[in-house]
Amino acid sequence: MSDTLPKSSEELAFTLVHQTANGNLPQTASEQQLLLEVVMHNVGQYAYVIERDEHGKGIFRPVFGDFEKLFGYPLSLSNDIDFWFDKIIHPEDKPRFFEAQKQLVPDTFVLHEYRYLHKDGHVIWGRIISRTVLRPNGGTLRYGMFQDITPFREAELIQAENERLEKALAHEKELSATRAYFINSVMHEFRNPLASILLTSEILERYKDRITDNEKTTRLHMIRSQILQLRSTLDDMSLIMNDEISRMGFNPKPQDIDAYLREILDQFHNGMGLHHQILVTNELSDKQVMIDIRLLKYIIPTLLNNAAQYSQENTTICCRVYKQNDNLVFSVTDEGIGIPIQDQPYIFNPLFRGSNISPTQHGGGLGLTIAKECVALHEGKIEFESKQGAGSIFRVIVPYIPVEK
Repeated sequence: MSDTLPKSSEELAFTLVHQTANGNLPQTASEQQLLLEVVMHNVGQYAYVIERDEHGKGIFRPVFGDFEKLFGYPLSLSNDIDFWFDKIIHPEDKPRFFEAQKQLVPDTFVLHEYRYLHKDGHVIWGRIISRTVLRPNGGTLRYGMFQDITPFREAELIQAENERLEKALAHEKELSATRAYFINSVMHEFRNPLASILLTSEILERYKDRITDNEKTTRLHMIRSQILQLRSTLDDMSLIMNDEISRMGFNPKPQDIDAYLREILDQFHNGMGLHHQILVTNELSDKQVMIDIRLLKYIIPTLLNNAAQYSQENTTICCRVYKQNDNLVFSVTDEGIGIPIQDQPYIFNPLFRGSNISPTQHGGGLGLTIAKECVALHEGKIEFESKQGAGSIFRVIVPYIPVEK
């Protein structure tokens, strides 16, 4: 007897269900019921057999369990397979249920989980273990066991919801801390230049008769430069706070690189680059390439402005455009203060300020963050090399997309 017994509880239960359904157990009826209850306690709460003839017509036969207690319907309705499909299987799970019926493999244990509907409308989560056997006449017998796993699923759903709420709360706390830090940093960034603008304007007003024209021009340029920086910071704040970059997407169009370089250099010379030498090299053989100019305007100007801001006046800044393998590369090289090695992992973080930057030096700490996001949308990357006191080189590497001719 022991040599022929199945090893697993599931196999034993299926054997008992089969033998009980066919009246082949050698024990008395009470012994059969007791043995079946012991096994079903471990693997299921309801056992059934679905008999189908060679034409696919079937009948549902309960073997063990309280159908009415589980589903709220009288036992007489359990024999109707269509009733199961129409009333008991959850509507949202019916397509998956029907698809699974088509893929049943004979003599193979199959486990599925579905939602079912009690007569009163509440949802029951059920796990079904079934096995289909081919009949000599061409029909099939499917032995199945149903286990109500609603308490487990509800506990999992409650746990998942609690975890979701905890994550949402943690995220909200993080956002609140970031907003507070952001606001404090922006207030600091505005306080110094506004104080400088106010002081400079007061000097111009109070000593207007004693200040030379050259000094007036220098001080007015200082005011203009600081206002431009403030406007840039406000623009960057808007991009970050409103998540505008991610919504822009990637939309490359044919662009004349020489014309683009001339445009950004004109802007640079009239702003941060007024007191610097700039060398521009375009090594591309194609006059036009496919780029997203909307994204690029937040990348190259940022690198040029940073190069000027953190370099001594009259130093040289180099801007180079070239093709490397299948990539388009924009590089910006300066002779500035460089980035301390301990700061380098963090320079793309929002509002990060290098340890070698003076507290009075303006800089919103958002430009590189935005530039990196734009490069990512351009399906590229941004790299840099820097040595404190010796300058930096930044490379923007994006896919080279030639213009179709």
